[in-house]
Amino acid sequence: TKKDVDDFFASDYDKNLHDPFLFSAMHRVVERVQQAKEKGEKIGIFGDHDADGVSSATVLAEGLEELGFSVSVYIPDKMTEGHGINTTAIDQFVQEGVTLLFSVDCGTSNVDAVAYANDKKIDVIITDHHHAPEVLPDAFAIINPQLPRETYPFKELSGTAVAFKVVQALFTACAPERVEQLKWLLDVVCVGTIADCMPLFGENRVLVKYGLIVLSKTRRKGYQKLISVGNIPINRWSVPTADVIAFQIAPRINAAGRMSHAKHAYALLREKDDTRATKKAQDIEKQNRDRQRLVAKIVQDVEDVIRTQQLDNNAFIVASSKDYPIGIVGIVAGRIAEKYQKPTGIFTEDGDMARGSFRSVDGVHVVDVLQSCEKYLDKYGGHEKAAGATLKTKHLPDFA
Repeated sequence: TKKDVDDFFASDYDKNLHDPFLFSAMHRVVERVQQAKEKGEKIGIFGDHDADGVSSATVLAEGLEELGFSVSVYIPDKMTEGHGINTTAIDQFVQEGVTLLFSVDCGTSNVDAVAYANDKKIDVIITDHHHAPEVLPDAFAIINPQLPRETYPFKELSGTAVAFKVVQALFTACAPERVEQLKWLLDVVCVGTIADCMPLFGENRVLVKYGLIVLSKTRRKGYQKLISVGNIPINRWSVPTADVIAFQIAPRINAAGRMSHAKHAYALLREKDDTRATKKAQDIEKQNRDRQRLVAKIVQDVEDVIRTQQLDNNAFIVASSKDYPIGIVGIVAGRIAEKYQKPTGIFTEDGDMARGSFRSVDGVHVVDVLQSCEKYLDKYGGHEKAAGATLKTKHLPDFA
């Protein structure tokens, strides 16, 4: 329609963002947080190990701290913990006295972990944007635009954008005079949205448009030093494009989770000291260079397998090896999918089990494909263009 076209090009922050209270459970979330404030409860945040997950945790933690909360953030190890809430983290939160737990960029499929948290007297609020399975966790509330009965009008938000909507709602209810200052979080929202390959229309276009402007004059020491150390062309006179974020900022944020631990990327985004921020940015720059070399090698290995086994004749490319590091299978899948223009899954074999990442192409919803093969899978989740799955190694040939 003409309005859709006008909105696409206008992308006005004040006119084209939806009210966060259009989420069906948002009032319940705000009431629970206000109760936590009155009782002096400590809040936990369980994040994820990619750029969207790290960015989500940053946005929610900063928002809650600005409202006066004591917050504990747990970022899982991609190599040993994988995706989603786990009992190890819940036990740590219990020890720290957490009684209200937010998940960001994950949680919608974590039925058992949420039940475990409930047993430990922790209320769980899930904020996520991934595919919703038929059976949902018994959480206090779930904020996810992908829920089947969710009334929120825009379905393609990133995990970071969902966290931002929660912060918007909290400030609207608890500190309306400070809502305008939330625009300074848009640099992080922008990076999380682009890094997770979300479509740049609707609310995403608004958030990214203004986020790019904020990033060009960011107050965030971590971004300042990352831009400086990486010699990335971003400053107040040079507003970056989405491509600059996708190919220069996001890979560096992701490098920590792929090569060591994503908590280092989170620490960089939260750092307020110049010297420490510089050191953290230098460490991540080195990890990104190491990641580039490793990815080039594994992509070449996978292409050799594709040629040898003629996998490019398949509608869906699947490759696996015990020699593919779990930290980079997602980016390798992305490179292969882009080159061959076919959805691709790359698996790491670890004994009896295999963990894989998927990247898709236009017109193929990868979670729908996984759902059609779920009899072979132990667990899976994701969204249209990217997903992850775990299965028994013996099932790989049938799955492929």
